[in-house]
Amino acid sequence: MSAFFTFNLDRISYQIAEARSSWTIRCSARFVEPQYPISSTARDTDSAEISIYRREENKLNATMLVRDLDEQIAQWRDQGYACDADVSVLSHYAATERWGEFIGLSVALSPKKFDAVQAFLLQHIGRPDLTASVTCPFHGFSEPENETPAFPTFQSFYQEGRPFFITGDHSVAFGCPPPA
Repeated sequence: MSAFFTFNLDRISYQIAEARSSWTIRCSARFVEPQYPISSTARDTDSAEISIYRREENKLNATMLVRDLDEQIAQWRDQGYACDADVSVLSHYAATERWGEFIGLSVALSPKKFDAVQAFLLQHIGRPDLTASVTCPFHGFSEPENETPAFPTFQSFYQEGRPFFITGDHSVAFGCPPPA
């Protein structure tokens, strides 16, 4: 019930902008099979990209460049779900003439977690001997026979471009790959 985005620290860049500075990394993505009632999983891929932002309340639509995320968070809060941790948007990008197909994950980490991750990255950026993995909750796609309106179906995600909004604690782990 998780998605793992893994990368080396020599493949990372920092983009500075007035409204939305972020760490961006080409990486791989692996999805763990979720449990009933939602059963379809995404496709594992070596063609993924992750962007890591600092979470700012009521600014997620602009930070993540996606519509209705702030509104979805407000709705989930009204329904009694805790939505004060990390937030991410999982998106599928179809192949174009310029780029191949890939999965994108935009992650807005809580300010305290973002500051800790950024401090580590600033000390170790460019190191090919260090890897990192961002793990986020993933509950699978909504199924036509058991539809969950908050989640896209496999088809609406991969063929129609509907993003997958994810809330909950995301972890970031750093380590060295095992010797060859």
